Amino acid sequence: MTSSLITRTSAALLAAGGIAFLFLPDSIMAALAPGFPEHATWLGQLVGAGWLAVAALNWLNKSTLIGGIYGRPLVLANLILYFIGTMVLLRALRDPAASPALWWVAAPHVVMAIVYGVILFKGPFEPRQGGEFRRNEPRVWSDPGPSSP
Repeated sequence: MTSSLITRTSAALLAAGGIAFLFLPDSIMAALAPGFPEHATWLGQLVGAGWLAVAALNWLNKSTLIGGIYGRPLVLANLILYFIGTMVLLRALRDPAASPALWWVAAPHVVMAIVYGVILFKGPFEPRQGGEFRRNEPRVWSDPGPSSP
């Protein structure tokens, strides 16, 4: 349930942003980076295409258990996207001339980078039937004993 919620949330955020960047790159780029040249709005469309690709990857893996060794390529792809995006956006926000609209892009990136970082190194966090959470518990194999002839 937790894995599915995180994967669906990421897919929804990336799909919404990707569609917006794909179809409205001129207005979005102008709001995020004042003075951005109009003839270079294709860069926004490339960002939108990349976000849509990762959104599709997340949506198609929404029922997959992620964390620890499970779904590592999916978790790592999301972590790289969100972590690098966070670093770039936070650097851009240090500029006094930065648009306040950048915070609307940076905030979800920061949250999702932290979530996927925790999932990669600590997860999975899926509830058991008894309501307890499983967290990297070692598997105990029962000894069948000596085999009888």
